[in-house]
Amino acid sequence: MKKCLWFFCFLIILFSSAVRSEEVVVEGEAVPAPETIHSTGTITSIDTQNAMSEVTDVGSMLEESAGVTVKRFGGLGSFSTVMIRGLSPNQVSVFLDGVPLSSAATGIVNLADLPVDALERIDVYRGVAPLGFGDAPIGGVINLVTRTAKKGYSLGGAASYGSFETYKADAFGSASEEKWNALLFYSHMQSEGDFEFLDDNGTPFNKKDDRWVHRKNNDFTSDDFLLKGGLKLNDQWEIFAADEFFNKDAGLPGWGSFRVEDARISMLRNMTYLGARYLGKKAELRSLAYYTYVQEEYRDPEGEIGLGVQESRYVTNTAGANALGRLFLSDSVMLALFAEGRNETYEERDLLNDETGPESRRLSLIGAAQAEFYFFDARLIMVPTIRVEHYEDHFPGRSSAYYYLPAEEADTSNTYYSPAFGVRATPWKPLSFTANVGKYYRVPTFLELFGDRGTIVGNPDLKAEKGIHSDVGAELNLKIKNWLDSFLFAYNFFYIDVDDIIVMTQNSQSTARSENVSRAELYGHEVAMDAVALGFFKGRVAYTYQVAKDRSDIPYLDGRPLPGRPLNELHTRAALFKKNKGEIFYTFDYLDGNFLDRAGFLESPARRIHGAGIMVTPAKGLEMTFEANNIGDEHVYDLLGYPLPGRSYFGTVRYIFAGNSEE
Repeated sequence: MKKCLWFFCFLIILFSSAVRSEEVVVEGEAVPAPETIHSTGTITSIDTQNAMSEVTDVGSMLEESAGVTVKRFGGLGSFSTVMIRGLSPNQVSVFLDGVPLSSAATGIVNLADLPVDALERIDVYRGVAPLGFGDAPIGGVINLVTRTAKKGYSLGGAASYGSFETYKADAFGSASEEKWNALLFYSHMQSEGDFEFLDDNGTPFNKKDDRWVHRKNNDFTSDDFLLKGGLKLNDQWEIFAADEFFNKDAGLPGWGSFRVEDARISMLRNMTYLGARYLGKKAELRSLAYYTYVQEEYRDPEGEIGLGVQESRYVTNTAGANALGRLFLSDSVMLALFAEGRNETYEERDLLNDETGPESRRLSLIGAAQAEFYFFDARLIMVPTIRVEHYEDHFPGRSSAYYYLPAEEADTSNTYYSPAFGVRATPWKPLSFTANVGKYYRVPTFLELFGDRGTIVGNPDLKAEKGIHSDVGAELNLKIKNWLDSFLFAYNFFYIDVDDIIVMTQNSQSTARSENVSRAELYGHEVAMDAVALGFFKGRVAYTYQVAKDRSDIPYLDGRPLPGRPLNELHTRAALFKKNKGEIFYTFDYLDGNFLDRAGFLESPARRIHGAGIMVTPAKGLEMTFEANNIGDEHVYDLLGYPLPGRSYFGTVRYIFAGNSEE
């Protein structure tokens, strides 16, 4: 522990030294923000600024990226998770403006609880992530970047209506001058979610009792507020701050033929951050302090889902601060240093009995150093990285008075070292090649370490999942005057070996316990193409071929495909457009059939989903969009018993009054 604290302090001292350095001067522009930069990593930036003109969510946006698979427990607003290169959702970290949303409690982020209309873009880092994030998990990082005020001022809003009584409304106002900027954004969405699906009546092999029914208790209502601003103190220093508030109430419909009428879950999240940035000719410093409060309430008044009647509240508090510094030591060497301290607490409360469970706590100290070496006028870049992560977990224990099973006090303390190395070669300006390899970890969650109210028994002796993640790739970026406005082709091959995978195993007839019992091997190919041609055509293709195998010591599982990982996944979008007039677009998504269980008994069939729409701009600032999803009315599901919607239609009207803004 002392070594980690000394290392943490040492990095902070180096940051200060780097910023105070005035001896070296370099020509050119100020160093760009490092949270969006990694010289050798694989990144996909998804433009979400048109999300206001559609009825969509973060999961749908992420599906446009190669190497990304989204799993849904239903339609719009339902619980959904993301996998990168076949790695599980708790092996992927999600951030909002660089603030971690993945918690120590469960490690999984519900994509349906993330704002999409308030976003400017989504950055997906597959494998290697930039130094500016506190987590560097095995799978990768997803960073949701919120909108910023454009120069001048603007006001706008949008309203949508569509199938299943779905409503959406957005409103925003922004202003930006030379020294300051401010933005206020509000989004409301609600839906009954009562789409029709084929109910097999709990007998999948007997087609005679199948029937079409409507999804019940699948409604939701959500509201999201974003207040964001910045102040430029001088030519080098600026400060920025934001507060995001999200509130949602949703029904829990149950699975398949098992109907749930009254169970509900609500969620409240408030995230606040304050940061400062120094941009110099030779150095940069970015610091960020943040606090996040998350409260979830689960209500099952009829005991339809859990063990009897339940009404519980779960509260997570996360407070942290980090700093990232970059210093160009010469024309051929750049040094980057990162440090973060984070404290998380998690508490459960039984609202029926007015009893509060014990508070779990995790302290995280993270330090990292990275160098970039430039050769042959930066045509060859080498990037070695070392991360040191120290975690201290405390659990005060619990008696059987409130919980079904007692649990002893437990404390864990672990330190992990993660080396990585990347290289980028650019033999021709439009063409570059990259290669990366690194060792990564996934620390057990509170649920895995300490258990819950009796159904899951804690295991404080769990080891962190560890893995080697490697990839090689190529990227071609071309423009041909009067014909090809832009063309991007990217290819990547990845290989991942993960050991000590934590699996929930049956401990008794009524309880389960997490164990390090498994290993996995994953490899595959990713292809992405994006083109704008002839002044009226836009096209996008994202294709993933991945093999994910269970390498468990259990004989009958060794070599079997990991569930929920399709072999082939394809997303395409084509559009004919006329600038300032509108566009007509068509989308096609293909997903191979895949197994839903580890043993390979249950299989989801392949799916082919077609979509289309039209957007027109009849007047300046006014947009009108009509879209049709799943035109073929395919009835599919990502997980057994959780159907996805069939054919649906949505219409949106958007208007932006942009005074003298660049909007």
